[in-house]
Amino acid sequence: MTRLATLNALEWRVRVMMAERHIKTITELRKQLEEVGVEISTTQLSRIVDALPTRLSSEVLAGLTTVLRCDIGDLIRVARRRPPPTEQDTDDRHPADTVSNARPTDDATPDSSPKRGVRRTREPISTNVTGPKVTALPIPERPKR
Repeated sequence: MTRLATLNALEWRVRVMMAERHIKTITELRKQLEEVGVEISTTQLSRIVDALPTRLSSEVLAGLTTVLRCDIGDLIRVARRRPPPTEQDTDDRHPADTVSNARPTDDATPDSSPKRGVRRTREPISTNVTGPKVTALPIPERPKR
């Protein structure tokens, strides 16, 4: 099975629906779920409310839609992601995306020569846990006393 290059993100909106219905705590939501016949612990419900669950029983989902007086589409929204840029897109960069490293020379006056610079592209942000790679700066030698 092949994966799509860009998956749509799902937005889990149970907290928003709780706030719109003036349900302030998970315990209060659990009590209302019990009234409609859904048995679930506060800990389990807390995990479901705080983040989009990978699995959710149809009984709990039906109970949430009943208690929160909403449809499934109100609990889950699709947030479309933009596809990653192609090489053609990177050629049409905005001027703010380029960096100029031009250094003036001693014999050049500011208006006598065109500005030269090095075009650099931004490297993608690493998803590495340790953070981006860092290059050490050279330490100049100190004169001896």
